[in-house]
Amino acid sequence: MPDEKIFDALYNHTTYRTLIKDRNVLSPHYVPDTILYRDEEIKAIAKTISPLLRKEKPKNLFIYGKTGTGKTTCVKYVMKKINEIKERYDITNFSLHYINCRIYDSRYKIMQNFLKVYYPEIEKSGFGISYFYEKLTHLL
Repeated sequence: MPDEKIFDALYNHTTYRTLIKDRNVLSPHYVPDTILYRDEEIKAIAKTISPLLRKEKPKNLFIYGKTGTGKTTCVKYVMKKINEIKERYDITNFSLHYINCRIYDSRYKIMQNFLKVYYPEIEKSGFGISYFYEKLTHLL
């Protein structure tokens, strides 16, 4: 039987030291509390989608640029902040979703990923795209 305390030293941060304080910051899903040098971009994104808070239709937004410049991070940051406002003021007329279209790279996968939040049975495959459109129409 292996020693039950084998992981105690690894878990206890006083005896186990690492070069990295927080490994979460290395995740592609990590959104920092503060984003440096992107104030104008964040304001532009927020201004474009802010009509949602007044139950109005926002303008479309197309963000492009070189890889690694912070496009996704800025969008996720704004989504995080607008969700905080939604909770604070109990706004329920919209929801925000992030879908990585490099991972979900077909119309079917994108629709399935989006709709499974509202219809858990859609997690399973086998539904036709017309079923997804029907559910999306009902949802909207």
